[in-house]
Amino acid sequence: MKSIYKYIFAIISIGLMVSSCEPRIKMDEGQWGTHAEITSGVFLYQWIVDDIVLSEGEVEGAKRVSVTDDSIVDEDNFTVTTTVETGTDLTKVACYIYHNGNRVEPLNGAPKPGKVDDYSAKEFKYRIHSADGKYKDWTIEIVVQ
Repeated sequence: MKSIYKYIFAIISIGLMVSSCEPRIKMDEGQWGTHAEITSGVFLYQWIVDDIVLSEGEVEGAKRVSVTDDSIVDEDNFTVTTTVETGTDLTKVACYIYHNGNRVEPLNGAPKPGKVDDYSAKEFKYRIHSADGKYKDWTIEIVVQ
């Protein structure tokens, strides 16, 4: 009989604990203001298959190699100019956008950042979303030098 009371007491206790757990404070993501800037730029990378030296010896693997010479951010006009060397194959590169926003949204068919894709069109638009719900549209231009 005592074990039944213990079982009922345990169920009631757990029920009270679970039902009393509600958030004490709701997070106001807008409290930090609008942060939808590209910070240090946009960089393009190629993935190449090469020998990689590990402590156990050499293995064949893929590594990321930057093909970006320079990346200039114009915060007043929301543009980034990224330069690459002549002869760079822009049909198989990945783009990394360094930003302080909450989310990056490709616009008008722009390739998704972080994935290998075709950047040979050389000009793309991306929307950087801030945590407070606002956003800024940025133009990224790739210049071959």
